[in-house]
Formats: sequence, structure tokens, C-alpha cells
Amino acid sequence: MSEGQVEIPRAGLDTLPQDAQALYVETYTRSWNEFKSQGDTGMSRQAVATRDAWTAVNREFVRDDETHLWHRRGEVVQPVVAPRKRSAFQVLRGLFERG
Repeated sequence: MSEGQVEIPRAGLDTLPQDAQALYVETYTRSWNEFKSQGDTGMSRQAVATRDAWTAVNREFVRDDETHLWHRRGEVVQPVVAPRKRSAFQVLRGLFERG
């Protein structure tokens, strides 16, 4: 693969917000292009680039344990409240009350 043309593994990236994805891609590409030799660590070029990219993302973003959604560190995230499901009885009662 020539310099500048980097095939980035997409696993897990679709769960990140757009700006976190951009940070991941930028960091991965830079790390890939700067890789010389990691003989001491025994890590492959892809492993080093992946490690560096996820480290950069984790520095600026955090994943909510309950919702599993990523957001910037320090950002206040409003909880997502799913609409309460109504029973068949409640749906039918609502139809008759309107009528």
C-alpha cells in the first residue's frame, strides 16, 4: 500500500460520532505513515495505528455505559427516554374515549 493510501479497519467506527470518526481516521493515517519499525514491541503497523487511533479517540470522547453512545468528555448528555409501551387495552380505551 503506498503512502497516503491507507485502508482503515472499520470495526467499531460506526458507533462513533462523526467528529470522533474523523479523529480516528486522521490519527490512524498519521500513525500508519509515520510507522518505521516497532521491533521492540513486536507490534504490526496496523496494530500500532489502531492503538494510536483508539487512544486519541478515548482522550477526547467517552462511551456511556448505559446507552453505549459516545460523546465528548465533559459534555452533558441528556438521557434517552423511550416512549412507554401501551397495552392493547390502553390503545382500545383511547379509541373509544375519542369517539
